[in-house]
Amino acid sequence: MTICKQRISPILPIPAAALALLCAGLMLVLALFPAMQVPALAYGGASALIPTPAAYPNAPLVAHAMGQIDDRTGTNSLEAFQANYAKGYRLFECDLAMTSDGRVVLRHDWSAGVQEGVDPEHIPTAEEFQQIPIYGQYTSLTFLDLLGLLALYPEVYFILDGKDTDAESVTAQYTAMVEEAEAWGMLHLFDRLIVQLYAPEMQDTVEAVHHFDHYMLTLYQTPFYGEADLLAQYAAACEERGIQDIVMWHFLYSADFIPLLEGSGIRVWLHTVNDASQANRYLAEGAWGIYSDRIDPAEVNRI
Repeated sequence: MTICKQRISPILPIPAAALALLCAGLMLVLALFPAMQVPALAYGGASALIPTPAAYPNAPLVAHAMGQIDDRTGTNSLEAFQANYAKGYRLFECDLAMTSDGRVVLRHDWSAGVQEGVDPEHIPTAEEFQQIPIYGQYTSLTFLDLLGLLALYPEVYFILDGKDTDAESVTAQYTAMVEEAEAWGMLHLFDRLIVQLYAPEMQDTVEAVHHFDHYMLTLYQTPFYGEADLLAQYAAACEERGIQDIVMWHFLYSADFIPLLEGSGIRVWLHTVNDASQANRYLAEGAWGIYSDRIDPAEVNRI
């Protein structure tokens, strides 16, 4: 099926019960009339109607910011997703930012040099963001596009890295995502979104907007620098809240953490590792998963 990168505007919500049947019909229509714009079917190439095993939490690798494309990392682009899906990744991390008109898009921040004319003083609208290629060649993605990918790739999960930590910004970001999903009748796809938390208490802010089934606590914005006692405190908070995953810098990891966490059932994920032998060593020492830009999944084995 030819990929159609044309953008779309909301028409009518799609009831969850009718999604599979509607997808089949719309895929046929899209094949006959590729200029048609359909939200969940804009990125062909997947067998959306064939059930497959879920990636999370069984995949040992996470594609960091959708993974590397060519020599670029951190693009959060469609081409990066497609290239790393083809390599075997099924668990993807993506960065989130808000446009000047209050929509959520996939971008790390608004630093200059990524998209022409965009910088912290010139934050684009969602429409402008969609029209400006990443590094002049890669397709930018909105949160609505991400929902389309979830509809097309039923075994894929996305980890959401929203960057913001203050309650007001977190509330605005997740409210915008929920409202967009509701408008399209795609809220059921949230069961394959994993919210990355920057403090245990952030879960309360997110839950006040919408319930999510999956959370990870990432420690890169906390005062954790490898202290076992502090990790034990975070693990206790996670266990109390039903959070099963903690993410940390790989250079702060120690195999001594694993006995400390066994009683709580907490899984440890490490970022960012780009050497397969190093990743395999961490996995052998008890780490559960690895964030990577470019490791070949065929070279990594969970012990």
